[in-house]
Amino acid sequence: MSDNGDYANIQMWVGGHFEHSPVVKYVGGVYYYYEDIDLDKFWFDDLYKLYERCGGQKTNVNFYYNRPGYPLDMGLRLINRLIDVAIGEMVEAYRGTELPISIYVEELDDPLVSMDEDGNLLPNRMTVEKRNEESMQLVPYGQDKMSTLLHGINFDDEFEEMATQQFTQSDSDLLGSSATFEKPQDRANVDRKSARKQRMRKENITTKNLPIFLLQFSGYWSYIWCSF
Repeated sequence: MSDNGDYANIQMWVGGHFEHSPVVKYVGGVYYYYEDIDLDKFWFDDLYKLYERCGGQKTNVNFYYNRPGYPLDMGLRLINRLIDVAIGEMVEAYRGTELPISIYVEELDDPLVSMDEDGNLLPNRMTVEKRNEESMQLVPYGQDKMSTLLHGINFDDEFEEMATQQFTQSDSDLLGSSATFEKPQDRANVDRKSARKQRMRKENITTKNLPIFLLQFSGYWSYIWCSF
């Protein structure tokens, strides 16, 4: 390290992982040593470039530095690219100490928590895929439940019967020989009209019997009245 304290050396540990048994240790991997790093110009992108020079190829990577004079249990700090002060704190912690900056790399295929550039939490990719798979599963619906469900729906039997039957020649006679059907909704309209006319026929039959009944009923009372 130079005498003015603006440059530092970095030792970067890559390819290992942290264990907590019972103290924090970085197990496995190798370390690379870089000399004369300009601390005033060093930033997170420069840190990732050093990782690539070590052969690193992961995109989901956590970088940690250890504060000088502390064990990993107490001095380990995460370098988060979304928090600009993280690199600044590391630089100031090592400035003028003439000690190499110890940086540990934790390569993650799928981090437990992801964040966007604004610091908002994003769902993990594996979690999203799992939810999508669960939502695509087809759950069999019991026949008894389906029968109960259908039984609870009130259908107009007469309308359903008339509306679902196929178009016949009698329907054409009702509309005239020039009736054509260019669209499916036209066929549905004709079916509804047929059902409506069928209802009207039944209602007419019922109302035709009504005057006869009234005459009979009024004549009966007239007979009784005259007898008195």
